[in-house]
Amino acid sequence: MKNYIPKYLVQKNNIVWLVVGTAVFAELFITIFQPFGSRQWLENGLIYFAFATIVVLVAMGIIAISRTIMYKFGKTHRISYIAYATWILAEVIAMSMTYTVVVMSVYALFPDIAQTPERLDFLTLLGYAVLYTTFILFIPYTVCILVFALNDKNRQLLENQKLWEQAEVENSSKIEIFNFTDEKNDFALSVRRENLYYIMAADNYVDIVYQNSGKIKHFLLRQSLKNIEEAFAARGLVRCHRSYVVNVHKIKVLRKDDDGLTVDFDNDQLQPISVSKTYSTVVTEIFTTM
Repeated sequence: MKNYIPKYLVQKNNIVWLVVGTAVFAELFITIFQPFGSRQWLENGLIYFAFATIVVLVAMGIIAISRTIMYKFGKTHRISYIAYATWILAEVIAMSMTYTVVVMSVYALFPDIAQTPERLDFLTLLGYAVLYTTFILFIPYTVCILVFALNDKNRQLLENQKLWEQAEVENSSKIEIFNFTDEKNDFALSVRRENLYYIMAADNYVDIVYQNSGKIKHFLLRQSLKNIEEAFAARGLVRCHRSYVVNVHKIKVLRKDDDGLTVDFDNDQLQPISVSKTYSTVVTEIFTTM
């Protein structure tokens, strides 16, 4: 299954926060840890701080350009995790090369510095630059991604709540047909609400499980589970697990045991489905409300 990064990683506001947060962390890192013995070059603290700021600004310029390209590319294309990791690697290499060239230029322009014990050859310096740059990016990138994911999850919870409130007002229970389309938006299957049980992720497809003539049927559809969730959230299809979206109207029992919450359907032919902790609150609220 080819996984794609969440949309919040290429949203404009999040990209701005990523660039700013990384710049602040990088400034502190270079000022405090003084990599490559660079503090030996400039005895004046203010001048060294100015030097560190210039280095950070150049590096952040590279990230800003890179993320601007990613933002525009993400508008029309989906970015896989492999492509995203490769993109970050390219940022690390670009910044490392830039820093290495700057340091080697300092060595060349100021012979006194070239005689210091901290002087390194190009390849060694580049290796250290890659190491430090990776460290500098890893921490703010990781923190930002975790914050973005948490904010996105809270946004989804609020949206689901609003959708259900709106659904109650509009009496969405009268809408009984689920029309499923493939990834090209071509019609593929229509199922009455009372016959649909759940949808399960299956590599690049989803497996739609429903009842027809008293028998459980499976329909394999090339589509993402996330798209299914977003399209039908207001009509009773709720994400309960990273691999499952269930029809809450067909849940007979929602029970809690030692392993957490479990969904039992009103059909003995179907096995129970576990509810992950991430979605337990939403599933419980929606089920108890209905």
